[in-house]
Amino acid sequence: MREPGPGGPGAAAPEPSSPSPTDDQAGSEAETGPEPEEQSGAAGSADGERDPDRSDGRRFYQRVAADEREEQQRRESLRSLEADGPGAAAGRDWIGSVSNEVSGGTFQNAQRDLYVFESAKEDRPVRIQYVPKQVAERLTPDHIASIPSLPELQRALQRSPVVHVRGTSETGRLTAALTALMQWCLPHAAVAPMDESPVGFVRVEGSLTLIRPADLRPRHGYVIEVEKSHGPDAELADLEHLAVKRGCRLVLLVSARGPAPFGTVIEHRPPAAVEVFRRVFDREAAAYGVKPHLLTESALRAAEDQLAEETSPRKAADHARRLARGLAEGRPAEDVIAEFPDRVREEVRQRLSERRPILSRCFIASVAVLHGMQESTVSRAALDLADRIDTAWKREDKKRPLPAWEDLRTWLDRAGAVTRPTPRGGGRIVELQQRTRARTTLQVLWEEQPTIREPLMAWLDGLAHSRETAIRAAHAVGLFATFDFTTVDERFIRPWSKSDSRQDQRLAAWVLEAAAQEPALEPRVREHLRLLSRGTRGEVMVAIRAHGSHLGADDLNDALRVFETASRRSGQGTADAVATSLSFLYSARTAIEIIETLANWAESEHSGNRLTAATAFLRLAALRPRSGRPALTEVARQGGATGHIACLWQHALSLRITEPSGRERPAVPEAWELFARWMVAYGNAPALRPVIEQVIPSGGAGSNRLRAAFCLHARLLLHRGDITPTEYHRLLRLTPSRHQTRS
Repeated sequence: MREPGPGGPGAAAPEPSSPSPTDDQAGSEAETGPEPEEQSGAAGSADGERDPDRSDGRRFYQRVAADEREEQQRRESLRSLEADGPGAAAGRDWIGSVSNEVSGGTFQNAQRDLYVFESAKEDRPVRIQYVPKQVAERLTPDHIASIPSLPELQRALQRSPVVHVRGTSETGRLTAALTALMQWCLPHAAVAPMDESPVGFVRVEGSLTLIRPADLRPRHGYVIEVEKSHGPDAELADLEHLAVKRGCRLVLLVSARGPAPFGTVIEHRPPAAVEVFRRVFDREAAAYGVKPHLLTESALRAAEDQLAEETSPRKAADHARRLARGLAEGRPAEDVIAEFPDRVREEVRQRLSERRPILSRCFIASVAVLHGMQESTVSRAALDLADRIDTAWKREDKKRPLPAWEDLRTWLDRAGAVTRPTPRGGGRIVELQQRTRARTTLQVLWEEQPTIREPLMAWLDGLAHSRETAIRAAHAVGLFATFDFTTVDERFIRPWSKSDSRQDQRLAAWVLEAAAQEPALEPRVREHLRLLSRGTRGEVMVAIRAHGSHLGADDLNDALRVFETASRRSGQGTADAVATSLSFLYSARTAIEIIETLANWAESEHSGNRLTAATAFLRLAALRPRSGRPALTEVARQGGATGHIACLWQHALSLRITEPSGRERPAVPEAWELFARWMVAYGNAPALRPVIEQVIPSGGAGSNRLRAAFCLHARLLLHRGDITPTEYHRLLRLTPSRHQTRS
């Protein structure tokens, strides 16, 4: 008797010709937001974990559509909180918010102050990251603004193997250190492998004495940041001896506060902000094709006047990029200058400090978090914030002014916002008129309004647990984390991470992905995720979801390690979370590496890895292609991926699990429905034939069930008219003759 396949006679027929819901259906389903919490009595997985996604009865394609909708909402929300505002373009050279791959990590370049976070390839107390050549080549006096202390630093490096640069962070001292080291390395013919430069960063977890000779290369230069303490004199003497022994140079960045450290010390003096502004503007304007006459002399003076007392090159570069981009968009220079963060901050500060009306100030806060959403949602949230503030201060109802007949137009004007209608009765959408206003408003609320901080956090917690506003609220909390990570961790991240609620876990992940948008905070977020990945189940789920963001895209190897370790000891819920994160990371650049990794997991000794491999592979097979994200069928045409994809199909079609009741069932029941689409394409897509031909085994354990299911689905496709009789018999020729005869 032939064994029935997963899609046996009693199963619904596959729908290869129209497997996905319509766009309207997908959008409607996705707008419901995060899935409901686990229901008791859900079917168990291989290792006892409940299976909420499959117990709620939602179709596979609807879940995929919901995840893609969530991804789109996250991207839009993060863009709304960017310092440059929605649609901002990254800088075109090393001055700007750009990211470059580094040996062992990623090099972040944030408007003249540089940040590096390392990959967690192994737990070592000393990590080295080298600056890419294309970045280091621009670290010359000709490419950067004049740094008054740079010549002195260059001379010091000629005679001293270890030099301290003493100054305040975000004033260009790191750029000065790297530039001086590059100038020292070049005459010494330093040889760096591949695309690395001879200058890099040393990160030490603990004492500087942990640095060993093997960590440093001869004729190379290194920067070490030692903010909290420069260490005892003996420790620094050992470091100097090490630099002499290896024939390299070390620059230690130390705080301007406290006593001067032992050894050679250079007091850092930042470049003139106006010079930085002019250099960056000229470069950016040329890149955008902006004509010089678009910037009048009066507008130029107005822009430079705001930098008269500025000591941060980063801010000057930021102003220049904003102005060049605004002119390229055809906007008047005066309007762009009016949106400089300092000006917006002063206006926001003034409006929030006015005593009345309180509701309009709550509306300002609500717009900052929820702009781009329906006006009714924004207004309702403003009223809720006002109620929370009243409750916190225990105001008597009789002393509270009635909010009746408050004018929406007044609220909008004070918030710097407008409304626009949406089609088909969708209500009005609230939009900010100035790009930087949302981020600036939230910063002022957090840093300068301490009396409402507690009700503000309680309000955001409430918004975060509403499906409509969850993503926006979590990302606003993530922005607050860039101002005070410790407080946000205690109030939001830690409780949500330890929660058993999948929604709380999502919220914690969204907070962390938003916090990591700030380059200076990204190393701390990554370290936090490393700790979470070793914690409780809830914390591990947060780490999985957080890596399904730019955090994982910037360091795919680290993300894959987290996913593999987590899935070893978990079941379907974890597998689905990994699949969702991998669908975010899947792109033309990462497709081959992800497919190869899943193929390795499919052969793992751990049942959780095998389940995750099948679940994630099907998620990739169901994704709709878009710019930068190829369909899996396109990847299958690449010779190196053919075998891996065939193995993954065979694995997904064959994998079965045993429930606690003892009943056996397919681990991923959607597999045959998806594979049927490839069966339909067999006759017209020659490039896919090698994949399909390798999927159906000629023998071996468990092959009877797979061959029988293949014949059954081929017959169903013929019955539905999805394939012709000729194509049907061509498919049957892939199975042994005894199955052809029975079919």
